[in-house]
Amino acid sequence: MMLDDHDQEALAFAHAALGQGIREAEAALAQSPGIGSRSLHVAAMRGDEESVRTLLEAAPSSVDLPLGPDWRPLFLLAHSHYARPGAPGAQGVLNCADLLLSLGADPTLGCAEGDLPGGIATALCGAAGTGNLELCELLLARGAKADDGASLFLAVAAENWECARVLQEGGAPLGPSAAANGHAVLHWMLDFRCVRPAVQRLLDDGADPNLRVGQYGETALHVAVRRRRIELIDPLLAAGAEIDAETTGGLSAWRHALRRPFEEICERLAERGSSTVQTPGDELAAALLASDMDRARAKLACAGVDQWSAEERRVLCDLASQGNAEATLFLLDAGVDIESRGLDEGTALHQTAWFGQPEVARLLVKRGARLDARGDIHNSTPLAWVAHGSRWAGEAGKRQDDYVEIAELLMAAGAPLPGPSDQHDHPQLAQASDRVRAVLATSGTGPADPG
Repeated sequence: MMLDDHDQEALAFAHAALGQGIREAEAALAQSPGIGSRSLHVAAMRGDEESVRTLLEAAPSSVDLPLGPDWRPLFLLAHSHYARPGAPGAQGVLNCADLLLSLGADPTLGCAEGDLPGGIATALCGAAGTGNLELCELLLARGAKADDGASLFLAVAAENWECARVLQEGGAPLGPSAAANGHAVLHWMLDFRCVRPAVQRLLDDGADPNLRVGQYGETALHVAVRRRRIELIDPLLAAGAEIDAETTGGLSAWRHALRRPFEEICERLAERGSSTVQTPGDELAAALLASDMDRARAKLACAGVDQWSAEERRVLCDLASQGNAEATLFLLDAGVDIESRGLDEGTALHQTAWFGQPEVARLLVKRGARLDARGDIHNSTPLAWVAHGSRWAGEAGKRQDDYVEIAELLMAAGAPLPGPSDQHDHPQLAQASDRVRAVLATSGTGPADPG
């Protein structure tokens, strides 16, 4: 997606105001003199009511004009650090929100965000997450939908209990165990925005840890183990979590941990009374994760990999993400589907892209892994994952050669580039490291600098 200089300056400011802080946002503003009065998005985020009014009088249709990855003025305003209670100019932000709404801004429009229930973030999500009670009330009064499936989750995650109360009064699913769009508050908290005091409060208020959620029918204990949240195992068990409950794929929490491998969690669950019986498939997975290929070969005949559930096949993705080429090839030769899904429902190729594993990525491409695979929670391609991972994966800064190699590999193999309307790929591509951005630019893909 190619942006003009004006939009790139506004987008750089937005990234700072959303993810870093007001000081960093003001520093970005200083690098772009005049952008505060030229950009409706910047003026709205800063609470500059006079500039917002002037810009809308000149171009009324810009009230819902998207910037970058589908970010509209009202959305950016609500999610920014300037909207946080007590922030300098917070009243101006509220006034700008009132003005935008009065001039036709649609409070129900959102932006794709894969790890939220329903996959969409709205302005109300921003107000709930920042704890801006007045903004929550204003948005609800002007037509925002409290049952969007995400606002209540964000309020609870941030322990903004007054916002949570207002959202419930406005129609958000009632009760701490209420499910929305296939997610439950407790499960979602454990999966994406884990805050232990908030989890404990949900449990104290009666959240059901045995509620089954998602395509795999996971209980809260399964999610906590999968996300390696050992500190929450005892609170969940104390609240009545069934220690040996199985997912639809037949995995208990202990078997979940064994197949990661999370040894400390296996030990904790065993101490609390979990069954530790292993299947032949578990033994094979454990051998592969330990790079014990002799033991793996001995276990293969009775492991039944052709009968593995989708959850059991995840081990292929875990091995790929760890750069274990020999074990990855072993499972592929044994018949495990190359498109099996793992972390965040990404394929093995997605995992190698994000974790920067060029040797295994090359192997997967050679074996025919889909370059256009989507269906992960971000609904993005492996190319988007390598772009995002090049900046945000652990120690990515020290391994830029690996990310550049994977980006070049995928593009040379024919990985599809995003079109103007691919709203899921652009946020990831826009956050690529400088070196990966340079690789993408050779194809005409020019994601904006995130600042």
